[in-house]
Amino acid sequence: MNAANRATPAFLDQAGIAPGMRVLDLGCAFGELSRLVARMAGPEGAVTGVDRNIDYLTKGRETAPEPGAAPIAYVEADLTGDLSALADQPFDAIVIRRVLMYLPDPEGLIAKLPALLKPDGLLAVQEHDATGLPIGTAPLPLHREAHRWVWDTVEAEGGRRTMGMTLPGMLERAGWTIASWRAEATLIGESETSWLGHAARGMLPRMIAGGVATEEEVGLDTLDARLEAERREAGSALIWDMAHMIAARAPG
Repeated sequence: MNAANRATPAFLDQAGIAPGMRVLDLGCAFGELSRLVARMAGPEGAVTGVDRNIDYLTKGRETAPEPGAAPIAYVEADLTGDLSALADQPFDAIVIRRVLMYLPDPEGLIAKLPALLKPDGLLAVQEHDATGLPIGTAPLPLHREAHRWVWDTVEAEGGRRTMGMTLPGMLERAGWTIASWRAEATLIGESETSWLGHAARGMLPRMIAGGVATEEEVGLDTLDARLEAERREAGSALIWDMAHMIAARAPG
């Protein structure tokens, strides 16, 4: 499991995802979150996963259903477009994980959600925020530079590094009632491998395309070793990510 997702099951349980619910998972990708919610909703519930990437949806459909879990329907739709076809039978809850931060107009999607929910329906959102990160007991210049490469790339592609901190206000201005909001840090221990080298490796073509960093600046061949040496020298764990988890009730 992605370390950044470890907090999700407890958050959804506390938010109120319960057996028998009809749940909509927006930006479902391969269906990892959809399957978690299906286990929570149980056989009397139902889950609809929505994504615009047909390859992701195909992989989700090919994953065998889990015994005792709700059935999952995978639907192709662009979250920036018309979602009214999903409103025929309103949902008890909508779940979203790391999607709003990548949208050019998250406020536009938020405005569409009440029409997809039952009155007082639940919205459970997990978004991440890079404000002030990473944090350790030492300056960590290489970690900060690698972290900046990742998030500058996200922003070069239209995403937002401050979504976790700004989302509650965004929801309140749209009329939602915030039921809970908390943030949970993801830590890298002294003996653990940093995620930043892996992220930089996967994102390098996008970094270059966005003008964020060159291949020479990143230095993939030695990046992991340099990160590990810096962390050992710091002599402590560090906080590399912050997951903001917000549960809200629909307007009206």
